[in-house]
Amino acid sequence: MVCFVRQRLRFPSARVVAERLAAVLLLTALIGACGGSPQSGTQTGDEGDVAKPGVTCTGGCASAQTCCVKTCVTLDNDLKNCGACGKACQSGQYCKSNQCLPIPCSASCGGGAECCGSACCGAAELCCDPGGDAGPQCSAPALGNLCPAPR
Repeated sequence: MVCFVRQRLRFPSARVVAERLAAVLLLTALIGACGGSPQSGTQTGDEGDVAKPGVTCTGGCASAQTCCVKTCVTLDNDLKNCGACGKACQSGQYCKSNQCLPIPCSASCGGGAECCGSACCGAAELCCDPGGDAGPQCSAPALGNLCPAPR
């Protein structure tokens, strides 16, 4: 003869249910805040980091500069942070007065050189706005592969 023992189903107490619900809600909020949605800004090739304002730069930045991902940049002419941290100009553009603009080109460049105004930039140069009305010019990059601050 087989006997079945009937057990009474036990449900968790209201306190346990509330604790579990709170944990699920907290986890959901953390996932949403830390990566549940795509990051804003432009990927700049810095191993996926998007520049974020407010991250401390050692020693602070000059008055015309902003700290973006621990690097002091000049938002007015920086190719990777044009007008805002993480706003990178596309290929064929340069940053002037916080805006990505098409690079004007009046030179004939070959051999992989990039046209920059009336000149051709070599592989180790950037097409940058030096400030003023001169238009873009080829410049040796400043520390961090950035355009030098405008004059």
